[in-house]
Amino acid sequence: MISVIGLGYVGLPTAVLLANAGNKVRGIDINEQYLSKIANCEIETEDIELNNMLSKVLNNENLTLENKISESDVFIIAVPTLVVDNEICLDHIKAVCAELVKVLKKGDLVIVESTIAPGTTETAIKSMLETNGLSGIDDFYLAHMPERVKPGNTLNELVYNDRVVGGVTLKAAELAKKVYESFVKSEIKETDALTAEMVKVVENTFRDINIAFANEVLTICEEAKADPWKVIELANMHPRVNIHRPGPGVGGYCIPVVPWFLAQLAPNEAKIIKESRARNDYMPIKVANDIKKIMDKNNLSKVLLLGTTYAGNVKETRFSPTLDIIKELESLNINYSAYDPISRDKLENQENDFTKAISGAELVVFLVGHDIFKEITAEELKKYGVLEIFDCTGQIYLQHLDQKEIKVHVLGKLDI
Repeated sequence: MISVIGLGYVGLPTAVLLANAGNKVRGIDINEQYLSKIANCEIETEDIELNNMLSKVLNNENLTLENKISESDVFIIAVPTLVVDNEICLDHIKAVCAELVKVLKKGDLVIVESTIAPGTTETAIKSMLETNGLSGIDDFYLAHMPERVKPGNTLNELVYNDRVVGGVTLKAAELAKKVYESFVKSEIKETDALTAEMVKVVENTFRDINIAFANEVLTICEEAKADPWKVIELANMHPRVNIHRPGPGVGGYCIPVVPWFLAQLAPNEAKIIKESRARNDYMPIKVANDIKKIMDKNNLSKVLLLGTTYAGNVKETRFSPTLDIIKELESLNINYSAYDPISRDKLENQENDFTKAISGAELVVFLVGHDIFKEITAEELKKYGVLEIFDCTGQIYLQHLDQKEIKVHVLGKLDI
């Protein structure tokens, strides 16, 4: 029996894939209302295939649902880790370990999927699980298996992305690899727990630094009156250059948070990491100030923000730059409304109806590159009385909006 503890955006798909591969899986979550939704296949997900596969494994009883931990052979911990003042908080993992240790027996395998700071598996988690007298070296097996998934494509990436598994012992890594080999079709590299933890935080930190560089290029180009989007596009034609896309900030749980896990290991050495975090954290402030400049210049009274999630075609608003932009706009006393047909969370001043959201708005700001926004035309915006557009994505809007029909500003080349 494999128990997956925590049925969030990684835990549930992992449990479903394991069950679909023929394993007997127990999905565990303390939220009974959420468990009921899972049981009725009523969960909200960007993965259309997930509900179909979920229904199948529930019907054939390869997947069962429980609200508490009971005896098993393999335990996969996939609960969220919290971040408070840029420091990781293990409260959820501690709560899991306190219950898990009551049923943990000799020969069991514990795999930590939760994102954690390097060193956590072999120190804090191992110690918590050893409180019943069993040894994490000689009696049970402990490993870390960091996830590499993009919301909206989770099932596919869980199956086809290469993975890294790190064990407290070599045997632990080997056993964990066998569990995941039941559904992963790409390579799984075995290593030690610390290395696996480091790989996860280094991957996300690299992306944060790359985006920070792109955002810095954008602000420098703006000072120099160059087009940052064209500069980056042409620079990326070089076979060894891959500059990420600049934008209004960095969102989601991993990229804006995980770099701090790495920085805390050697605070005096993490200079680039800290500067990159500062650069990306500055972007929502810049966007809000740019919005104010446009509105002041043209005596506009209301702005509509399009996109409240942290990335295009994603439903989640957690750590979305739009949230920080809204705070700045409120501090600047700017009248705004927000609209996002994809977001699962409704924010203050967010309308579910586009007509209501755009009512009275003279400036529309594109903050997120949802595909659905491609359908918006200059003619439609003008019909609602919109006078100007501010594109903070540089992604889709300049390709089809006729600047002869409506004034278009672009992040990094503000035309005022």
